[in-house]
Amino acid sequence: MRIAFCFLACLIIAAASGCSQDSEDHSDNVPVETGWTIMVYADADNNLESSILEDVAEMKLGFIDEAGVNLILLIDRGAYSYDSEVLGSYFTDTRMYRIFSGKASRIYDEESQYFEGLNPDKRYEANMGDPETLKSFIGYCKTNYPADKYGLIISSHGSGPRKKSAAAESLSLTRGICQDETSDYDSLYTAEITDVLSEDEAVNFLGFDSCMMGNAEVAYQYRPGNGSFSADYMAASPAAEWSYGWDYRAIFSSLDGTINDPHTMTGEELGQLVVSTYADYVEGFQSTGTMSCYDLSKIEAVKNSIDELAVEFFSSSSSRQMAEAIRGSGTLIDMIYYFDSSSLEEWVYLPMFDIYDFAAKINDESSDFTATEKQISGEIMNAVESCIVSSWADSNYNSFTKGSHGISFFFPEGDYQYSYYEPASRDQVSFPVWVYQWWYNAVKTTGWVDEYDQTGSFLYGNLAWCKDGIDPSVGSVGNWFELLDSWYDTENGEDGGSNGYQW
Repeated sequence: MRIAFCFLACLIIAAASGCSQDSEDHSDNVPVETGWTIMVYADADNNLESSILEDVAEMKLGFIDEAGVNLILLIDRGAYSYDSEVLGSYFTDTRMYRIFSGKASRIYDEESQYFEGLNPDKRYEANMGDPETLKSFIGYCKTNYPADKYGLIISSHGSGPRKKSAAAESLSLTRGICQDETSDYDSLYTAEITDVLSEDEAVNFLGFDSCMMGNAEVAYQYRPGNGSFSADYMAASPAAEWSYGWDYRAIFSSLDGTINDPHTMTGEELGQLVVSTYADYVEGFQSTGTMSCYDLSKIEAVKNSIDELAVEFFSSSSSRQMAEAIRGSGTLIDMIYYFDSSSLEEWVYLPMFDIYDFAAKINDESSDFTATEKQISGEIMNAVESCIVSSWADSNYNSFTKGSHGISFFFPEGDYQYSYYEPASRDQVSFPVWVYQWWYNAVKTTGWVDEYDQTGSFLYGNLAWCKDGIDPSVGSVGNWFELLDSWYDTENGEDGGSNGYQW
């Protein structure tokens, strides 16, 4: 996503990089312990290359030297842009830079401490869809650029807990963010990151400059205390972003050591800055968008209250019909949602709805939900408001309330019959939508991938949102995932039905 505005992007890049110093110089990369080290993991090995280079140009324009920030960039380029100005040369491999005011200074790992091959003598092509690459980047930055606090910004395509491949008909599904085209289109899956990274890579702030990562499933995966990679605060958009991404010039020019002093700035304050600058940026172009900042220490309360509602729904004969009526179908939706409802494909793969709005409609005095369900929905609303530090949406999102709306969750129309053409025979086949949701799972699974992907790799399941709180008793429901599986997996049996999970 991040819809392209390539012509204007190129103009901005040219203007921003015209005053650059030689970016191949690396004589001043002297580590200085400071307030923040902000790491930018930029997968530009896809059609966002021009837009991400524009982002780097903005960083150089806005960055203030000696204000208390180390800004380190790992970027993997492709063949969509021939720009040689922003980073001092044209290349199509992976390189690391330290950003200064008007300058990007190249960094080498000459001793191969973390990156074998990231030195002047070799061409280094990293797989940005491999969590080991992300792990190495964070490790290198923490070792060589120590700071009081650490921020990680992941910049590329994204689509929530997972995304479909460009070849939708193949049902070969990628895993969430950072699709690396020259690495067999590998991508980072939400749970893959926490499976490989550890507490050593934890950060104070996590930012997703990408589409549709502002959801409860992602936020819960990276909450503090999960025993693996985590963050204290997270900034992300629950909906699609435009190609320009964040306003990096505004963000880094605001970190001036006075109003926003990096030596004292918290992760919460950095997240609020991302939201406010993004709102100003998008509104300035009269475009559409959303952005939120979450306190991830509060996301567990959101999950617990949603799971409590799921258990209550399971015991009721009428709640499913009423909940689905709130969700809607096709273009008949009354609540806030963050996908293109006019697209059947997005209804199948990306049905992300606002949690607070869903709970508020249950809690409404005129609704027919039980007193207990209304009470729990009130708890959900309170938990969401506690979790959301700051949120914004443009005027196209009717009834959006800042600080209440702005985090989504997955609620598919699981029993809708979705048809597609089988790649081999070209015959039209039809399955319930839930069959395509094998990735939304408490267990690791290959789903249907064995039919179309000869690698046999996991793609990938294992979401903490789906695992935590499950009722181990067969035929019982303990969380939201199990409720959906009980409603929509009509083939459930000893083999777990369509997704391999027996609720």
